[in-house]
Parts: sequence; C-alpha cells; structure tokens
Amino acid sequence: MVIDRMMVGGAEQVFEDLIILMKQHVNLTALTICDSEPEQIERISKHVPTIELGRQHKYSFRSLLRCRNILSNYDVVHVHMKHTLRYIQLVKLSILTLKVVYHEHHSESELNFLKTIFLFKPLKPNQFIGVKSSVCEWAIRFWKMSPESVSLLYNLPSRTLVYNHSNNSPSRKYGILLVGNIKPVKNQSFALQFAQKVNEEIHLVGKIQDEKYYQGFRDAEGYKLRTNINSASEVLQDYKFGLCTSISESGPLVVLEYFVAGLPFLAHKIGGIAEVLSEYVPEFFIDNLDLDEWIKRYDELNKNYQRIPKGLIDEVLEKEFNRETYAQQLMNIYKQCHKNS
Repeated sequence: MVIDRMMVGGAEQVFEDLIILMKQHVNLTALTICDSEPEQIERISKHVPTIELGRQHKYSFRSLLRCRNILSNYDVVHVHMKHTLRYIQLVKLSILTLKVVYHEHHSESELNFLKTIFLFKPLKPNQFIGVKSSVCEWAIRFWKMSPESVSLLYNLPSRTLVYNHSNNSPSRKYGILLVGNIKPVKNQSFALQFAQKVNEEIHLVGKIQDEKYYQGFRDAEGYKLRTNINSASEVLQDYKFGLCTSISESGPLVVLEYFVAGLPFLAHKIGGIAEVLSEYVPEFFIDNLDLDEWIKRYDELNKNYQRIPKGLIDEVLEKEFNRETYAQQLMNIYKQCHKNS
C-alpha cells in the first residue's frame, strides 16, 4: 500500500486504518515515496513492514530504480493520492504484470480541475476506488472504465474512537470543535464567524497548509488553534459540538468521527459520508453556507441533543461501516485485478 507521504490529514488517516484492517488478510507492506513526519511513520511501522523511499526530488533516477525493485516483489499495489499514482504508473512501465488499485480522496469538483494537470488518461488504473458515488461516476466517464472496475467504499471511522454518552463529563471542557488543516477549502473563516455569532469559543485542530489564508483570520477573536494533534480521536471527548464547514469534500472523515464519538455536529452536506449519515440524522446536515440558517439550526440542535444515542451509532456502523464487510470488499477488488489481467 503506497502513499506520497505520511502527515496529519484525512487521507493519511484512511491509509493507516486500512493497513491495520488489511494486515490480517494479505501480505502487506507500507511504502511512502517522500519524507514523512517521523511520528506518523512510527504509528504504521508498529503494524506492518514500512519502507520509506525518501525521494528528494521527482527526477531522481536512483529513487525510481529503488521503487521499481521494491514493487517487483508484489502483485498488486494499492495507491493513495494523485501524485503517487503518476509515480507508480511510471514505475509500472518496467513491471508490466503489476496491477494498480487507485484510491481517490478528492471530490469530483477537484478532479475536474486536476484532470488536465495530474490525471492524464494514460494513468488509468486497473481498479478504481472512490469514497463518493459521484467520484466513481467521474472515473467511469474520464477513464472509460467498466463499472466492474470501479468500487464505492466509504471511509471508515478510526478504530480508536471512544463513545462518551455524557455531555456533562468533566472532560468536556470546551465548546465547538472544527477539525481540518488550515486552507481555503476547509472554510475556517466561515466557522469563526459562526462561533462569534453564537457566542462560543471555537478550537481549530489542524496544520497550517495555506499561510496566506491563515493570515486572513489570524488576529480574529474567540478561537484557539491547536496544531499539535495527530488524530481527531485524541480530542473529540473534550468538546460539546463539532463543525464541518468545508466548501468541497469527498468524505469527510471527520464528520463520521464526530458521529461515532456521539458528538452532536453541524456539517455542510457534501461528500460520501454525508450521503450516508444524512439518511439517519438529516438534522445534522445543511446544504448551504448561509450563516443565519446555520445559527438557527445550531440553536435547534442544542435544544434537542446532548449526545447522539449510542444505539443509533451502533446500528449505522453495523449497516453502513462494517469493518469486516469493508475488508472483504477490498479483497474482492484485489482479486478482480487478476481476473482482468
């Protein structure tokens, strides 16, 4: 299983969780292409053999040859992130028997923008996994893939999440939480306006990925930036309410993590997770970014919810996000690679 680098982010969290899930089913090795955060590498190396290619620049022939030698020992490579797909398909030119499964974490709007830059049609994988139905439809249109070669697999919640039924627990010392790296698509500036209107302090958990965007709200009042958190599961129990104000998402994984932890939330209705959860808790989703509507919905949720009922969470996890079912689906995708060879 290959990713460009391990850092704090939703795709990286999915990568780690899939490694832990699938190590029981296949002979699995993790490979990172570029330099990663050491603590993130340590997390996955506890579970499976982990190789760091350590490529310093994209034209390194030595790294390309080493990657080729590594992958020649495997039948199937499960690739995450568009940059990694380009690199692996280049390596594949000298390993014609290698089968590529590409796991897409972007939304279809981002893919439409990126397709002429990164996702050239010759990069077509053997199997495609999308985390949203419209992303799967995109792959069928863009790469002319057969429906049998495209699979919809929603993100899974972190295995480390713990449910806490009590909103009055001493650990719940903070008000509103928004998890997401700092960049325009995550729309933290909207969340700050929202928190000020409802008179609550908001904590932003994530790394600064767009310094210019951050400077635009850095001096605002009523928020705290927490950049030293490696996983949302570490802090969910500290808060009373979650937000997801992203403009575009394919997941988003954090909404599922709010739900599993029992944390009431309000999320922009975008992404594959929203497609599923809105069938069970429609009141937690809103299909616009109108500030007045968000405030009104927040007031309603505060009156009706302290925690999300655990029975409902268990029902949804069993029906929609069953880990063993997911593992079997992934095994079938790997087997399909050989059938189509």
